[in-house]
Formats: sequence, C-alpha cells, structure tokens
Amino acid sequence: MPYGKIEIVLLVISFAIFLVVLKLLIDFISCYQKYRKLEGKKEYAGCEVIRQILDHQGLKDVYVIEKDGKFLAKYFKRRVITLSPDFFHGDSYVALAISALAAGYAIEDQRSPKKISLYMGIDTAISFLSLLSILGILIFVMEWNRYYLVLCFFALMVLFLLRLCIYGIDKQVKEIALQEIKACDLLTQKEEEIVVEVLHQMVRKNWLQPFLFPLKFL
Repeated sequence: MPYGKIEIVLLVISFAIFLVVLKLLIDFISCYQKYRKLEGKKEYAGCEVIRQILDHQGLKDVYVIEKDGKFLAKYFKRRVITLSPDFFHGDSYVALAISALAAGYAIEDQRSPKKISLYMGIDTAISFLSLLSILGILIFVMEWNRYYLVLCFFALMVLFLLRLCIYGIDKQVKEIALQEIKACDLLTQKEEEIVVEVLHQMVRKNWLQPFLFPLKFL
C-alpha cells in the first residue's frame, strides 16, 4: 500500500530533523572528547565552581550533592543541584562549564521562578514523550505497521518544537554562567575562550535530549 502525501511530508521533515540532530551530536562529541581531559589552570572541581557561583549570588540555601551516574548535572526546584562523580570531582573544562551552567539555572530560578517552572515542565514533558516515541518504534518493529512509525516521527517533530520553545532560556542561562565565571575569576582570559565554546556545545546538547533520553531504557 503506497504512502499518502501527508505521510511522505512527515517522513521528509523527520529525515531533515535527523540530519540536524546527527550534526549536533557529532559536534558535541568532538567538543566533549577534546576538552574532557584538559584541566583548568586553577584546578577547581565542579562542586567548587558551583559553590563559588552560588555564594557570589547569595544562594547559600542551594545545595550541591553527588549522585551516581554519568554526565549528570541538573538543577531541581527544591533548591538542589545534582552532579555525577565525573563533574562533582572533575576539574576539566567540560566539568567547569557544565557545573557553571547548572548554577546558572539556580540563579535564573531566583530571578524568574515562573520561567524556570515552565522550563522544567516542558523539559519533563519532552522526557516523557521521548519514551513514548521509542515505544512507537518498538511496536513498528514488532508489527511492521508504518502508521506507528509515522506517528513516532510526528512525535519527534513535536518534541523538537517544544525544545525550540525553551531554547531562549537555555541561551540566557548560558550568558549567566559565563558572567559568573568571569565575576568569580575562575579562569584566565585564554581559558574563557575555551569555556565559551564548551558552554555553546552544552546548550546545543539539549536539542539532543528527545533523541537520547529513550536510550536509557534500552
């Protein structure tokens, strides 16, 4: 049975999104591999970076805790930032940048709590819908019904649009993180250029979330 026009359009758009995501993934992995083992000259661990930035903003009631896992750095509305061991103890440029970014969300939450609440709501929805999308792919593989595949691609398009809605907040938090890194004198001037690149890739990484989240369940 031939595909209809709507199905073809959805498949073409989905394939274009796939190419964009692939480019983002390649750029992110390249940046991560380049700087994950390079240590900052001042050798601040990720937990120290966050603590200095939070204290500079008077956010002494926000706690930083270590949590098992890998590549984990997340701020929660209950005033807690969780870091995986590689970031909590790490002093690489990647650990510094992503820790500063997590602190940036805590600062933005203090300034605009409703905005961060909206951000986290959409972020949670993206994670949930991502799981549904992988279920759609599994059903397609088992039943070989193309409608499940088209529905899955359509869901990924919606997730992509949801991420677009909160991209402005990600960029704003990135600027906050960079400002605090400079204000707290955490880097030399040459190192700041490196961290700017890493921060840029960390923000772009968020676009990959809808596509990478389901892999945790495989």
